[in-house]
Amino acid sequence: MLSWLRSLRLDADVQVALMIPSGAMRLEQVVEVGGLLGFTLSGAMFVLSALRTGDVFALAGSIIWILSCIGWIAVIIRMHRLPAAERGEE
Repeated sequence: MLSWLRSLRLDADVQVALMIPSGAMRLEQVVEVGGLLGFTLSGAMFVLSALRTGDVFALAGSIIWILSCIGWIAVIIRMHRLPAAERGEE
């Protein structure tokens, strides 16, 4: 997903020059979390719509959608906090 963004990763020298912390999230991760937050917001809107119309199946699906997005975001943030060796990076 968004593999073209991997070419935008900054090496250590550029990070120092730009005063970017070495533990900062990569652009790809930031975009992915932003997209997932949008999906979560969309799910919340579907919950409101389902409550308004009384559609139990749409409500259940929307809640599952939101929980899945939150779980995915948690995994991205957790992987970001792991040491590089445990993430499989150099």
